[in-house]
Parts: sequence; C-alpha cells; structure tokens
Amino acid sequence: MSTHNEKKILIVEDEQLIAHSIERSLFKAGYSVPGMAASAQEAFEQIEQTKPDLVLMDIHIQGPTDGVETARVIREKYHLPVIYLTAHADVDTLERAKITEPLGYLVKPVNHANLPSSIEMALYKHKIDRQLEENRALLSTILGTIAEAVVVTNATGHIQFMNAAAEALTGWSQEEALDKFFDEVVSLDGGIGSSLLARALAGTKPILVPRDTTLQTKDGRSIFIDGQIAISRARGRAAGAMVTLHDATVRRQEEQRVRQEQRMLSVGQMANDIANDFFGLFDLIASFSEQLSDREEDEEFVADIAGYINRASRAGVTLARQLVDLGSNQGARPSMINLNEILAERQPLYNHLCGSTISVDMRLGEDLDLVLNHALHLEKLALNLILSAKHSMPYGGNIVVSTSNVSAPGEKGTADKQFVKLAVEAHRNPPNGLPPAQFASHAQNSELTLTVVNAIVAVSEGTIHTSDESDAVSTTEVLLPSIASVTSAGVELPHISRRTAVTVGLDSVPGQLLANALETSGTVVLQTANVQETAMVLEFVEDRVDLLVIDSANVGVPAQRRIHTSISTRWPNVKTLILAGSGEHNAGIVGATFLTRPYELNDLVAAAEGLLSAGEEHATHSAASAASTEKRTTAVPR
Repeated sequence: MSTHNEKKILIVEDEQLIAHSIERSLFKAGYSVPGMAASAQEAFEQIEQTKPDLVLMDIHIQGPTDGVETARVIREKYHLPVIYLTAHADVDTLERAKITEPLGYLVKPVNHANLPSSIEMALYKHKIDRQLEENRALLSTILGTIAEAVVVTNATGHIQFMNAAAEALTGWSQEEALDKFFDEVVSLDGGIGSSLLARALAGTKPILVPRDTTLQTKDGRSIFIDGQIAISRARGRAAGAMVTLHDATVRRQEEQRVRQEQRMLSVGQMANDIANDFFGLFDLIASFSEQLSDREEDEEFVADIAGYINRASRAGVTLARQLVDLGSNQGARPSMINLNEILAERQPLYNHLCGSTISVDMRLGEDLDLVLNHALHLEKLALNLILSAKHSMPYGGNIVVSTSNVSAPGEKGTADKQFVKLAVEAHRNPPNGLPPAQFASHAQNSELTLTVVNAIVAVSEGTIHTSDESDAVSTTEVLLPSIASVTSAGVELPHISRRTAVTVGLDSVPGQLLANALETSGTVVLQTANVQETAMVLEFVEDRVDLLVIDSANVGVPAQRRIHTSISTRWPNVKTLILAGSGEHNAGIVGATFLTRPYELNDLVAAAEGLLSAGEEHATHSAASAASTEKRTTAVPR
C-alpha cells in the first residue's frame, strides 16, 4: 500500500544494476517508478509520456549530453525537481551542477534508508519554491500595473525592482537600475533620497517624501513629486524598502492656480473697498457742500465745514496716490523718516478703509528713532498690513497699530542693534456671539500683496514675524533698522551700498538654502516666482542688482529674456546664473553662466558666490580706473 500518494519518480541512470536497485527501494517506500532512462533523449521522452513528480539524475549518463545539461533542460522546460546521483565528479562538473539548482545529492552506492527522506525534502522544497515563484510573479504583476511609480530596494539601498511607471518617471530602465544605489537612480533635490531611505530603514513606520521635492530625471529634467517609503521587515529587521512616487506637477499647478485666484480675489476686494471709500468720500463732500450752501452766513460753521471738506479731499488724494503708485518706481534716494508721522497722517485713510465695524487705534511710541527708507515704501507697508488685518476680521473688531524702539544683541564684540518696531494687532469680534474657539474659521485668508510686503522688509534689511496669540488675536511685527544718532532730516544722508541677488523660479529647498548661504555674507536675496513678482520686487531696489538666478525648469525662455532685459537695462553689470537641463540653449542671454542639472547644492552656492565676487572685482577695478583717470586729469596744467 502506498504511503506517498503514488508520487512518480523517474530514474535516469545508465548502469542497469544500480537503476533496478534504486527502483526496488522506491517501490518499498511507496513510490511508483513509471520509467527509467539511460540518456538525455530517453529522459525527455519519459517525462513527456509519464509526467513524473521528481527526477533522480546520474551526472554521468550515455550520449553526448551529460546529466548536468539534462537537469538544466528539465528544470527550465518541465519545471521538475532534480536530485543528482553521483559516485565522483571533477570540480568543474560540480560547479556546473550547482548552477542548475538541484534539490539534493545522493552518493552512490545509494543508502536506501535515506532515499525516502531525501525525496520528501526535495518535493517539499520544490513546492515552496513554486509557491514563492508564483507569489513573486503575482506581486510583480500587481506592482507593474499600478499607476504609481514603484521602486523596491534591499536593506542596503540597492534597487531590486522598478515598475513601468518608475521607468517612465525617472528615465531609467529596470535593467539599467538593478543593483544601483537608490540615490543614483532616484535623484531628489538636495541629495535627500539616501537620508530619507536610511531614516525609513531605521524606523518602523512609513515616511513621506517632503512636499515640493523635485526629482532630477536621467535626461536632466526636474519634476515635482509626492510619495512615501514603506519598509519590509523579516525576523525583526528591515529587509528592504518599497518607494512609491507620482508626478505632482499637476497638483502643484492646481495649487498655484488656486493661490493666484485667491490673490486676485484679495486684490479685487481691495479695489472694491477703495472704490466704496471713494464713493463715501464723494457723498461726504457732497453733503458738506449742501450744508455750506444752506448756511453761508455762518462764518464759524463755514470754516468747520471747509476743514472737513479739506480732510476728505486729502484722504481721496491719498487713496488715488496709493493706486497710482502701486506699480510705479520712484527711484529717489532714501531719506530719514519718522514712522510715527506717516501713521498719524494716514490714520483718517485707515479709518475710512476699515469701515464702521473696525476701529483703528494708534499707540505710537515717544521719541521714536528715525529710519533710512522711502516714505512711499513705508506707506505701502503700513497700508498692506492694516488691510491684511482688516480682511481677517469679517465681523469687525479693533486694529491696534503701535510703534516702539527695540534693541537686539549684536554679534560678539559689537554693540546692540537698534530697530524701530511696527506692530499691527487684529482683535476680532466673534460672529453672533460665538466663543472665540468657534469663529476662527470665519476669518478670510488674505494674501494681499505679500510679495511686495516681504520685498520692502527685505531691502530695508528688516524682519517680519506673524503670530496668533489666540483664535481672536493675531499680531504682525516688522523690525526696521533705525539710525538712533540722527535727530534731524537736514543731516547729510549716508550712502547705503549692499549686494543684491534676485532669484526667480527656484524651488523651495534650493532657493532657501541659497538665500541662507548668501545672506550670511551680507547679500540681500529677493525670491520671486515669476515675471510679475519680479517686476513688483524690483520696484523696491534702489542701489543695484548684482546677481540674477533663474531656474529654467519653472521659467520659460521668453520669460527669462524679459526678466534679464528689465534688470540688465538698469544694471548692465548684473551677473546671470541659469539653472538649466542638459542640452538647453542659452535663451539668447549673452554672458550668462549655466549650471546643468543634476547639481549638488554646494555647487549652486559656489557658482552664485563666484559670480558675486567676480562682479565686485569688476566694480573695484572700474572705480580704481575712474579715480586714476581723474587724478591724471587734474594734474595736467591748463
């Protein structure tokens, strides 16, 4: 009676006595032997006819094809497990036998007591291998057909699998990427790929790829991506990682569109508010005129009404100036300004703009230090901060504008730095008597002219900070450097000279790192996203622009030319650095320096600092030449 469900074993052995001896042992152990073969050809015929479950294969058999080659064909074509029978074999033959991945060896003469256990172990291992192979095939099919890019690495970060979506996203084929290190194929900005993978492998939970991360493809293109890294663990240790990525360009474009719509809505709301204020002023002037006509004989009353009309007219003129000057470049030299005077003079305008439901209180500090700036710039700064506070108060409230002198510790061995602080506090009223915790969401999210506000603060070498003290109160503080020793605007103004860099279209990570590096050396860095923002920011640059950095991945060729032309026309000595993909042409910008993607962040910083230094050397040489020429000219007798 069979004990092994009649598993069929094919014997391939050219020595008949040995073959029959093994056959008897198999019968006794409960196996069936559907046939025996002495050569490779006979073995293939028997497999086709009898469909055995396992093959016992002698390494040395009859015919031109030995047992090793026969076993290879059986494994690849028929997917059957093989156990080798061997008395002796040379080293080369045994090495060839290993490559065919046999499931065991039996040394002749065969120990019949061990034969059943060897066969059962081989059959079980073959069953497990087939299940693993089927699971791998199923997993490969699943990963290969999903829309997201999937990259699988081992525990050392070397790539083991990429699906078609990952090949399309990175530009690398799976064949090219296999066994390469993750960071070499999936090149993320700032070189953060390897650190993200290391963090994930060291932890227990999936980690997200930071928002607005860019991927440098094999052909040098830059793509915004989203994704996460999940870890596979075995026996308590990380066995590998599965990285899923997808192109976030569409998502980013949609977010930019929404932000632009919000900005346009804010600007539209501001225009609507100012128009309503104009109508209010006109109604007020008309009402005063009617009263004046009715009581022309009352001189005191006429004087009062004339004063009201004068103030209303001045408020209207101020409104008109704000609209006209919003896009203009005054180009005048900065002057010594008392910020209190601007705020006090414009308070009627602020009250009109905020309407009847919002009060504007001024708490102006005594003996406020002067600042070296443009009056128009500071007017715009204060106006936009107050309008921003107003738009966060749909149910009314109180805006408190305060000024004061503050100091901050200087660098080691230097005196404290002196600043003038402008603070705008928004105290919001709750809608319909709701407690503060339930009405914060009712406030409008206004991004009114934030680019302009930040530009004013940047070129003034100041700082800006916004905080929410509670759901009902928020505060924005601006610190502007003061000139404490100057008490009169009649003193000759010092000339301020500082290096200025403008970056256009740089992604958040490299853009901020470049700004941090340049600002440590005293360079003012103005970051913009497009042509429009660049034009607004340039309004607040009086001295010069020394360096222009453009990322061609986010700024098209026509826009690059427009930006470069607008800056180089005013400052011909500006140095231009373009971050370009492989093979991109120079966009017609003469003298521009190109940094080709992918690049390291330290290469970007080094290129920018090198161009700034070259510009300084040129300026120094030009100044020295001019001075030498002047000296020679004055030495010539008339």
